[in-house]
Amino acid sequence: MGKIMLRRKEVTSIVLRSIAPGSRAVFLVEVRNTEERRKVRELFGALGELGEVFPLCEGPMMAYAVQLRVESDGCPSGSLFSKIEETLKDEFAFSLVEQSFNDVVYHLVESLCADSRGRMHAVPRCGICNQPEPFPTRITLRDQTGRGIIEACYCARCAAQRADPDEKEFVVGLLAADRRDFRGIREAALIEWPAEAETAAPLLTYRIAS
Repeated sequence: MGKIMLRRKEVTSIVLRSIAPGSRAVFLVEVRNTEERRKVRELFGALGELGEVFPLCEGPMMAYAVQLRVESDGCPSGSLFSKIEETLKDEFAFSLVEQSFNDVVYHLVESLCADSRGRMHAVPRCGICNQPEPFPTRITLRDQTGRGIIEACYCARCAAQRADPDEKEFVVGLLAADRRDFRGIREAALIEWPAEAETAAPLLTYRIAS
């Protein structure tokens, strides 16, 4: 059987954590005081019940990436994004909405954050194309103690290109294409293992047969 070695440690299990796909948007808001900053945080904190929210920038300019399910409580995501946009325009001096997340939008946020002397949050990078991805498919490689040796992240585009009805083939395809060259992944025998009940996100665990 093939073995995977990382940092002189043998990988004994692989955990796949996926986020359900959905519509994306990036919201930028200029805040002038502590009260406005609190309002923005509360608004996007509440959106966490309808999908995924990732803070991109903190400071005078605040930015969030949001990914909503296709239908959020019966409300189409596009309609919900429009309502959020209207709320921001009514309550804040400046706001901007981009109904997508890509490298161009990310660099726009970086530029506005730098101009306002804010602080960017670290955004995961895709292990295949190196593009920023706030809502990645994550694969964690663990040693025999269950400790994570390394976590690999993949953007929605690269994950979709390697989608496979067989989840094991999906995992192998992503790791095999990773720029870090995970040697031995195609030769390793993966055995599905009971998932850990530690998160609401879809989670699959595989043991590597010795």
